[in-house]
Amino acid sequence: MCGQTFESLMSLAGDLFQQFAPRCNVGTLDLLHLAAARHFGCRWFLSFDSQSGCRALASGLRMKIFPPLNAVDREWLRKLRFS
Repeated sequence: MCGQTFESLMSLAGDLFQQFAPRCNVGTLDLLHLAAARHFGCRWFLSFDSQSGCRALASGLRMKIFPPLNAVDREWLRKLRFS
C-alpha cells in the first residue's frame, strides 16, 4: 500500500496536465504515473513508449530514462520547452 488514494494521486497529476497537456500527446494515465513517480521520489522512469511524449516529460522532470531517449523523444522534449 502506498498510502495514497487514486483521487489524491489524480490531484497531483493536475499541475502536470495543465502545464504540459496542450504541448504533448501524454495521456491522463501517463501523467498519473509521472505524478506518482515524482511524489514517491523515483529517480528512474522505465518506458518503451516513444510516441506519446511521456518519456520526454519524465526526462524534463529530471528522471533518468531507460532505455535512453531517442530522436522522437528529443523532439517531444523540444516541444515541451524544458531548458
